[in-house]
Amino acid sequence: MVGSTLSHYHILKQLGRGGMGIVYKAEDTKLDRIVAIKVLPSAALASEDDKARFYREAKAAAKLHHPNIASVFEIDEAVPSDAPHGTEASPFIAMEFIEGHTLEDQIKEGPLNLEEAVRIASEIAEGLKAAHAKDIVHRDIKAANVMLDLEGRAKILDFGLALTAQSTKLTRMGSTLGTVAYMSPEQARGEEVDARTDIWALGVTMHEMIAGTHPFGGDYEQAVVYSIMNEDPQPLTAVRTGIPMGLEWIVSKCLSKQTKDRYQNANDLLVDLRNVDLNDAGISRIRTTDQSMRMRAATSSPLQLIEKIKNTWLIIIGAIILTFVGTFFAINSTDVNPGYRSLPLSIPGIRQLEDITMSPDKSRIVFQGADSTGRFGMYELPLDGSDKVLYYEGSREAVWPRYSPNGRLLIHSQFDELGYRRYEVGKPTGTGRDIPGTQGMVIGDWLSDEHIVSTREDSLFSISVTDGTANLLTVAEPGHRFGVVSDVSTDQNFALLEVLDDENRKNQALFDFEKGDYKIIEPNATWGKFVGDEFIMFSKTDPTTGAEISQNARRFDRKRRELTGSPIPLGENQPSYAYGIGAGTTMLHSPSATSQETVILKRDLDASGRSSVIVSADIENWDIRVSRDGSSLLYAEQVPNSELRKIVVWDLDTGTPRTVIQADSIMQVVWSSNERRLYYGRISDGVSQIVEAPVNRPQALDTVFVGAHYFGLSPDNRLLAIHDGPRGQDGLKIKNLESQEEFIVESGQVHRYSSFSEDGRYIAYSRRTNARWDLLIRDLVNGDEHIIEDGSSPEWDHLNNKLYYSDTHGLVLYSVSVTTDQGFQLGPAVDVFPTGRGSYFRIDAPNNMAYGATGRYTDFAGPDSRINMWENFDDYLRTRLVDH
Repeated sequence: MVGSTLSHYHILKQLGRGGMGIVYKAEDTKLDRIVAIKVLPSAALASEDDKARFYREAKAAAKLHHPNIASVFEIDEAVPSDAPHGTEASPFIAMEFIEGHTLEDQIKEGPLNLEEAVRIASEIAEGLKAAHAKDIVHRDIKAANVMLDLEGRAKILDFGLALTAQSTKLTRMGSTLGTVAYMSPEQARGEEVDARTDIWALGVTMHEMIAGTHPFGGDYEQAVVYSIMNEDPQPLTAVRTGIPMGLEWIVSKCLSKQTKDRYQNANDLLVDLRNVDLNDAGISRIRTTDQSMRMRAATSSPLQLIEKIKNTWLIIIGAIILTFVGTFFAINSTDVNPGYRSLPLSIPGIRQLEDITMSPDKSRIVFQGADSTGRFGMYELPLDGSDKVLYYEGSREAVWPRYSPNGRLLIHSQFDELGYRRYEVGKPTGTGRDIPGTQGMVIGDWLSDEHIVSTREDSLFSISVTDGTANLLTVAEPGHRFGVVSDVSTDQNFALLEVLDDENRKNQALFDFEKGDYKIIEPNATWGKFVGDEFIMFSKTDPTTGAEISQNARRFDRKRRELTGSPIPLGENQPSYAYGIGAGTTMLHSPSATSQETVILKRDLDASGRSSVIVSADIENWDIRVSRDGSSLLYAEQVPNSELRKIVVWDLDTGTPRTVIQADSIMQVVWSSNERRLYYGRISDGVSQIVEAPVNRPQALDTVFVGAHYFGLSPDNRLLAIHDGPRGQDGLKIKNLESQEEFIVESGQVHRYSSFSEDGRYIAYSRRTNARWDLLIRDLVNGDEHIIEDGSSPEWDHLNNKLYYSDTHGLVLYSVSVTTDQGFQLGPAVDVFPTGRGSYFRIDAPNNMAYGATGRYTDFAGPDSRINMWENFDDYLRTRLVDH
């Protein structure tokens, strides 16, 4: 084609050839300029759908105008002037001609210096940021698709071709789409991709620039894909000396296999790249027998560190550590170089860390978490280099700890034996004491060193922490109820208050202490936090369910008492308890708090006490059932990206699942005693039903009850316990499936989670009492009742004459022995083990238990938690204002 004319472009020479066409250098004879022409094979767009997709994607790319993206000038089809008569027109894209070379060619000459690598990565990220803002995902970021012009500036090529290639013959004419070495795990699985796929590929490219090699090796494609899916890349510090910990952390985060653990957008990556300290080299490579050395290094004073290392040959490494420590101590002193900075902290021995706050003098942090044994509660870590984590005894159900303005007292909210929240206050290193009169109070915050502000239903109070004296500040308007008071401004002029309307929707309100009134400033939002004097961050909520869906921030106009400008997105699916604001503008974030994956585990109750994951699935707590011989697991699981649910049987011997049925609104599922039939609750056309069907013919349904979908089944399949009403709020009734007779056990109460004894005479179930669940065991023959306060989710262990149950909040599993020889008797409750929110079921041997829980509460044997801490977070928000 060289020397010919394509439309009004005179082809000068061939520049390259790849799976998505041939690239030529050409002269635009109309505008008298040099361009690059990418010609696609005519057969690649054989159908009208292929052509429409190509033009749609290419036109979208043509709208991108950014210094780090190669501009697209024209999209058309034409027949070369030297082609034989009858030749089909070939689609082509005319784009900016870039004099220079590819990043791939640059890397072939050897690893780049760190400054150059960070600069190029930042420029690529800038281009991705612009594209992602227009909902355009590249899908094939790689070093060969980045040009470096004569000034060394990075330009991304081939926007607009990846989706077209994915759906046409282009993928069969060259390399696999998303060249294998750069593929993200979700891309390799053939799943839908989004901006985070481009961030993964940029992480691979960064690794190449720094290390000179691909992070995922293999001699053939299958081996590379296996490495991407299952193996972690070798740390950068293991292949090249002088790599800063911050830079290694950035690349590692880009290459997180779970999309939720990656940077969620290119802007956040840009911020970290701008702030990485390239002089802070080698920190992550320090090794010591003390697993907490890194934490001590990050928090010890310079003199302490010199004392620790002065007699060792590591004096050079010590100097590097001092550079890192200097950064940390700058946070705790007058800031001579204002600006947004980040500092990751490792918390020794702690898992599942959340509800974080920092003392006003930045000397301590306090949080809720669990240690490696699963002990839940409130912990405090001094940042003085001692790395001693303090556990607050009796704080298992404590939430939302907050330091007083002077840092001398610590307040937290806690459930008491009646299920109501109450407040405790005490010295940060001592035991707490109750604040009188605070039962039933919702979470609040400090108003001064002597008072807190909190709510109860429709009233907002100032409460003395000394004697509990409450002063009314305001009452809710008609149709409103008050929720949490999530923050008080540092000048004590404003409070952020949750207001629920008559449809139970959450709204973020601002209370003005001087005016004595409140004003809704953000609808469908809650858990607001002041960031300095200029910003407020908050959780946007689903107006129907109230669930948190994203974190955002907006500028705060103090005079007008309102938020201004567009919301600044900070993260999707990021719960409020993962974030904390300390000392006004220090942001604290716990990545481990965002892990929401639901898993089913097997626990050895007597011996090692260890849990092992059986299966990961999007399940509900009450959906798990284990076969009587322990060979199979039955549960209901949400179908990804769908309103459907499916019933799954998991063969525990072979480790393979089998979907039995898939349908709308499956709510609960149990096996018959011989495991040949299924019983499950569902909602069909808005009507709650309980149905049964053969396992091998699940479509052959029989409706056994209409009007409820929560239930329990006796071991002999004769009795059905029905938690009446769509939400089990109308009482408990029993239906005899043989005689079809029904009788009411209890009415007018909320009931859930029933389990029958082996002979069917006794039924254990949970009854809602105020803000807690109580466990009831009822004799169905004579009506006798036995109550275990603060109990839920019962499950009868028929082989061992035990009844297992959890507490109201699902944090601890208990067991009680049961004897019926001389009347019904219960033994003392035994604290079996602390676990996450879940339901508990026998599995095979007498001392093994299967249970389901979210990821936040299961991985007690995992790595130490990490806190990402950013100083001057308001500066970061200001940098985001240019985009919003």
